[in-house]
Amino acid sequence: MGLTYDVLKTKVKSEGKFTLEELMWMVDKMKEMDRTLDSVKKTTEERLSRIESKDDDHIPGGI
Repeated sequence: MGLTYDVLKTKVKSEGKFTLEELMWMVDKMKEMDRTLDSVKKTTEERLSRIESKDDDHIPGGI
C-alpha cells in the first residue's frame, strides 16, 4: 500500500485508527521535515548574516 497524506486522511475518517506501519511512515515523514526545516533555517541564517555584513560599513580591526 502506497502511503500518502490523502490515503491516511481517508482511512482515519473511515476507520478512525492507524496501523503501526502508518504511524511509522508519519514519524519518518516528520523526521524528514524536521531535517529540511533545520537546513532551511541554517541557510536562511547564513544568508541573512551575509546580507547584514555586506551592509555593515565597519572595518574589522579598526583603523
